[in-house]
Formats: sequence, C-alpha cells, structure tokens
Amino acid sequence: MARGWFGAGGSRAGRQSESIFARGLWQYALWVGLVMGGVTLAIQAYSINVGWHWQTTVFTTLASSSSGTATAATRDHDGRLRRACSGRPGRAHADRA
Repeated sequence: MARGWFGAGGSRAGRQSESIFARGLWQYALWVGLVMGGVTLAIQAYSINVGWHWQTTVFTTLASSSSGTATAATRDHDGRLRRACSGRPGRAHADRA
C-alpha cells in the first residue's frame, strides 16, 4: 500500500497523544496556505486593476484551490486517482480486459 500523510499501510489512525499536526502535516498546511493566499491576492489585485468583480474572482479562486488541495491530499501516491480520472483501467480491472 502507499504511504501517505497518515503512516504506512493506509492507516489514518495515530497515537492518542499525537497532535493532528504531527508527521509533517503542519508544514504541508503552512505551505499550501501560503501558496493559496499568494495566488488569491494576485488574482484579487489583477481583478481590481481590470475592473472585474474582485469578490467573485476571489471566491472562485479559493473554491477551486480548496477542491484541488483536497483531491491532492487524499489521493494515493501510486496514481490510482490519475488512472480513474483518465478512464484507463487499473490493476483491479486488468484481469477483466
């Protein structure tokens, strides 16, 4: 099985005394938050400069980046999600083809 943020074997359970920001999750959250904030501020500045409704573009940017972040954080690192989205059969369907 793939190793993710939550340990080996796909186990999401940690120790009872372990913080939710253990195992490097705080670094990932900080990095993603800074990137999302920077992109959002750049989009806002551009929208104000060209006269668009900046609230709409900021909302759309945050909604899209949040969805993308959630998808990236929950995917398996061996590419199962990528194969599922592309329509190509994976290992589970290889024997049926």
